[in-house]
Amino acid sequence: MMDDKKIKIEKVEKGYRELDSYESYKMNGNQGTRHLVEPNGFKKKVIAMINQSKKEDKYLYHALKIMFSIAHVKSHEDWLLRNIESSSNIYRTYNNVQKSVERNALEILYTKDKIKNLTLKVNKHESKDSRLWKLVLELQYNELTIITDVSYNKMAKYIDLEDNLEETDFEGATTMLGAKHLNKQQYFNNPLKESFNILDNVGQELVRYRMKMEKEDE
Repeated sequence: MMDDKKIKIEKVEKGYRELDSYESYKMNGNQGTRHLVEPNGFKKKVIAMINQSKKEDKYLYHALKIMFSIAHVKSHEDWLLRNIESSSNIYRTYNNVQKSVERNALEILYTKDKIKNLTLKVNKHESKDSRLWKLVLELQYNELTIITDVSYNKMAKYIDLEDNLEETDFEGATTMLGAKHLNKQQYFNNPLKESFNILDNVGQELVRYRMKMEKEDE
């Protein structure tokens, strides 16, 4: 367990606010230095493009919604990691972030043959130990690109291992229009608990759509 005084000094030096309770963070977000915000023009354009894709390809539309929602959940990782030794609840929440991302990324991989412009890459972190590897999912639609990473080992049996995946050094999650990234603050328009619910809901939307299409093909 990290010394409490050391935690406090590091927060002051890095400009982070004092740690609130886990329940406060889960319900209200990282208030103090990171307020919940309304979508700006950039984010509204991203949302409009995702909605536009529905008219062209519904599999792509559902996958884009999942990827975008994953980025919102993963935006909480840095805060959780900074405070992970301060509370067992925070450690569990960090693990829940990973599980939520994995669960919904799997829905994309189950459907990957039907999703246009989905690219899979691997970040090996300069290690031969696959436990340290990350599978990187990159999805494009016109000028919109959404990228996220997830545990490689958790996804391995759902990808074609005979394919030599391109290596990348990408980590985390990001949303881009052209070369411009969505500002990280813009991912904080909902508390973490609500972001979890949104991600699971859009994941289930893809499941329902896939089942509907499979039934129609019978």
